[in-house]
Amino acid sequence: MRLKAWAFVAVAASGVFAAHEAGAQQAQMPTVATKREIKLGARVEGSYDTNVSHSNKAVAALRGLKLSDYLATPAATVSIVQPFGRQTAFLQGDIGYVFHKYNPELDSQHTSLNGGLTSQLSSCNVALTGAYSASQTELTSFDLASVTNVQHTTTTGAGFQCARPSGIGIGAFGSRSQVKNADATRRTSDADIETLSSQIGYGRPNLGAFSLGYSYSRTQYPNRIIPGRPVGDSFFTTSYVAGYQRQFGSRLQVNGSGGLTHVKREFAPPGVKQSFNSATYNVDVSYGLGPRIKIEGAAVRAYTPSQQLGKSYDKSTNLNGKIEYKASPRLSFSLGAQQQEQDSNVDSTLPPGLFVTQSKTRSVSASATYSPTRRWSVALSVRHDDRTADLPQFNYTSTRIGLTAQANLN
Repeated sequence: MRLKAWAFVAVAASGVFAAHEAGAQQAQMPTVATKREIKLGARVEGSYDTNVSHSNKAVAALRGLKLSDYLATPAATVSIVQPFGRQTAFLQGDIGYVFHKYNPELDSQHTSLNGGLTSQLSSCNVALTGAYSASQTELTSFDLASVTNVQHTTTTGAGFQCARPSGIGIGAFGSRSQVKNADATRRTSDADIETLSSQIGYGRPNLGAFSLGYSYSRTQYPNRIIPGRPVGDSFFTTSYVAGYQRQFGSRLQVNGSGGLTHVKREFAPPGVKQSFNSATYNVDVSYGLGPRIKIEGAAVRAYTPSQQLGKSYDKSTNLNGKIEYKASPRLSFSLGAQQQEQDSNVDSTLPPGLFVTQSKTRSVSASATYSPTRRWSVALSVRHDDRTADLPQFNYTSTRIGLTAQANLN
């Protein structure tokens, strides 16, 4: 088996600091096949959500929203890989629109595009990438102000990886993202995010892939002007990461990384620490019980730039588990559970006490997928969320049932 230490290290280093929601893309090299591919598809999802506002009934009324709603989401998908010589161009996209029956003010585009160019130079791979996304901001991010906001994110990146099937590999990747909010009341959450990760790894088929990495990120909110200073609020992170990856036989695969992240705010209110250190990690384990059953588990802790009004960064701790069962080549089932804990700071320009700074969300989900042919499939899914927050008015429960039909057009 060919172990690409450099690829694993890039993922490990960037995973310590990756923006959530529609924030910056992860600072990592793309993984692109070298075979020509053109895939066009279409998808439509219909769903019912018992609590589309993701708040209690009183807050939903203040927002002018009906608590439950029916949603329809048509979308088109594209995946193109075009090699020419030692270069490969690629484009992946998902372009859709979300319609609401009772809350049309939440209707919004839902777009995700990423592409770029890779080039093979001896044992090194060089890449230039770009990405764009636009979607309605997740309503759990709204503590105050308008709830109708489309967030646009544009990301550019460049990097390289050098490695052989066995031995030492090195790599580095840098990116810059701009996050823009359409609603005027959320312009203070506009952000400029710059990231850089570098890594060195060593891999052998009988040992696995070991890695050491360093990453740096700077996030600035240009519209959060600090009184007496001509610049916006900002913070920095530096992370030192060690990782390991190995496939044990045909059943067990382990990917893991852990390290120390240093967070420093450029400004901090009186009595608030300006900098601190915290452990971060990203562990993913999968195990196959024969050809039909697969068990997956993951644990992630990361500091991410916050796109929420009044906040600069979030510390997120996620635990995930999933069981997949393939009843036949055409029919499969899955059952999953998740817990997310989030601690947020209040930015340097606003007083505390007005925003959710601690929350815990527990979720369970299940799905069934039927694929009579390779060209189309239909899936039935259900998900239940239960959230508790330090501001009780933002506690909520929500159940969503969806039916999705997907077709490959070529």
